[in-house]
Amino acid sequence: MNILVRYRPSGGTAKDISASVEAAFRAGELSPGDRLPSVRSLAAELSVSPATVAAAYGELRRRGIVTGAGRAGTRIRPAPPVSTRGYLRAPDGARDLISGGPDPELLPVLPARAASRAARLYADVPVQPRLARLAAAQFAADGIDAANLAVTGGALDAIERVLATWLSPGDRVAVEDPGHAVTYDLVAAMGFVAVPVPVDDSGIRPDGLDTALGRGARRGRRR
Repeated sequence: MNILVRYRPSGGTAKDISASVEAAFRAGELSPGDRLPSVRSLAAELSVSPATVAAAYGELRRRGIVTGAGRAGTRIRPAPPVSTRGYLRAPDGARDLISGGPDPELLPVLPARAASRAARLYADVPVQPRLARLAAAQFAADGIDAANLAVTGGALDAIERVLATWLSPGDRVAVEDPGHAVTYDLVAAMGFVAVPVPVDDSGIRPDGLDTALGRGARRGRRR
């Protein structure tokens, strides 16, 4: 699809240009697979430097809106980034299992509790001692070094922290295929490139992992 007729980015700064493209994407003016103008042509049209347009496109890649396709140019990603995924609604007459939460009407009424001491926003220690002991014991049983423990708000939070610590934008990340769709979105939104690796009932296939390593997926390097 030729977006040169249907839509043209606007703005005089990298921030304005990236905001223009993102707004058009969210409004439905741009569709997955649409190609953005080349850096030089858009720079000439907007009377800005190519570096400004390149910075705008770089920000869009970091936000998961676009992906670079080499000589094919910069295109809108085939799937929306994490921030644009809306909450799906169950059809009328169906029981909503999407959120994973229980029906509030089925929860028991809890008795009133006496007022306790004020809660603290941050704990005195990053990991509660009892939780640290339990986790360390389980890790040790599995042969995992438990010298450093961190508690995260779910698996996706843990994945994001690991990626941000060990990788730099543009690095390739081996991801299970089929896998968790939101993980693919997270990888793209952080500016990394997902390399799908097939799995079977036992986990990642060794031959698929070898192929991913051959395509540039490597062990992360500390920055």
